[in-house]
Amino acid sequence: YSQSASNRAGDLLFLIVAMITYDTQKDSSPGSDFNEFWDDLIHEPNPLSYIKRARRAVNRQVKEDSPKGFAARILQQQEVDYDKEMAHDEIEVRLKFIWKTLGL
Repeated sequence: YSQSASNRAGDLLFLIVAMITYDTQKDSSPGSDFNEFWDDLIHEPNPLSYIKRARRAVNRQVKEDSPKGFAARILQQQEVDYDKEMAHDEIEVRLKFIWKTLGL
């Protein structure tokens, strides 16, 4: 595997840990709100340090230039023109699936 692939996997793992940490800190009961996490991740002006690091991971994964992030690669495989919003949507959908699967 390439270093870029390792970095993409590391970012995904960090995002999963960030979701678990966020859920535990905000509301440890099952069924907490993914949309609140996503909104804080993308829009919070003064995020906690792990959210700031998670935001940087998301930004790396929407990159179109080399090395491409996994969201940009997904769009490329779908043969659609790159769009940053669509790349963000790809990440959001996948993280939301993981959130639900983990029962956060």
